[in-house]
Amino acid sequence: MRIAVGLLALVLALFASAPVLAEQVGTALAERSIDQQRKPVVVPRAAPKPVLGGYGLFDYEWMTAKDTFDAVFNTQKFRGVGAGAEVLNLWQGLFARVSFSRTSVTGSRADVVNGVPLSLGIPLRRKLMTVEFAGGWRIPVDRRRRYTAYGGAGVLLVTYRETSDFAGPGEDSRDTFKGYTAFGGIDAGIWKWIYAGAEAQYRRVPDALGDGGVSKEFGDTDLGGATIRILFGVRK
Repeated sequence: MRIAVGLLALVLALFASAPVLAEQVGTALAERSIDQQRKPVVVPRAAPKPVLGGYGLFDYEWMTAKDTFDAVFNTQKFRGVGAGAEVLNLWQGLFARVSFSRTSVTGSRADVVNGVPLSLGIPLRRKLMTVEFAGGWRIPVDRRRRYTAYGGAGVLLVTYRETSDFAGPGEDSRDTFKGYTAFGGIDAGIWKWIYAGAEAQYRRVPDALGDGGVSKEFGDTDLGGATIRILFGVRK
């Protein structure tokens, strides 16, 4: 009898407290829902779309074959102009580019006597045309992503041409050589889609010189050098 009375009292107590428990559960669920609404929703950042660009360039190059070019052209420093195209955001910061540059200078044919170069007084014209296929990686250096540093490497096709007045058989020459380049630089947006940049390059074009003439006397074989490049372009 006592057990039955106890169970009855427990059942009545549960019925009496049911509304309070229901209210507490409802309040807890509502508060949890509000907290979830207050938390910021994290939206995954979409991958940047590929960007196409084109640019003009100005090169200033110090040739590795210093003695040869000093003897023939009285300088080892040459200026070139050209243009290029690029694709950015191939995958994250990956980019690819192709460019063309051209240098032209006039000097004089020379000979080397006892290690001393002597001008022959015969005008000599040199044209150097360089095609570059390269790729690399870009990294923004400020929060607004206005300034971007980049670096990369590529291959070169260098066409070297020499012509002169009164040239004998085999004295004029035209050859194409393969080479390599490594570079690094920084560019910045100027206005809307327009940007400007500067970079440093090291170029190596082995076994392009040294078969004859002044370059053979001095033992110069590399047609590469160090280059400073200025770029102005458009990206969209």
